[in-house]
Amino acid sequence: VVALSSLVVVSNTVKLTLIARREMIELMKMVGATVGVIRRPFVIEGVLKGGMAALFATGLLIALTAFLAARVPEVIPLSVPMILAFLAFGMFLGGLGSVVSLQGFLRKW
Repeated sequence: VVALSSLVVVSNTVKLTLIARREMIELMKMVGATVGVIRRPFVIEGVLKGGMAALFATGLLIALTAFLAARVPEVIPLSVPMILAFLAFGMFLGGLGSVVSLQGFLRKW
């Protein structure tokens, strides 16, 4: 459920960015830019936004785990591989949301 909502949020954010940069994209197409050249900055932006969101969420999760570990002895702190997996998954979802958004939007032009 959280992954699907993340995809929707990133997809809508990228769509808003595409709408704001519509004239620049049209100019790039007139000059002869391929779809890959147009798509690349938006996918990178989605990956970075997904990574920043995952970093923020991981920070909150670490703080919450530390808070609970002091009060509940059964709480296990997060391991480094799990933290890296959270970050990688967030970046993946950000990139996937960008690609999904771009597929439909660039096809219209």
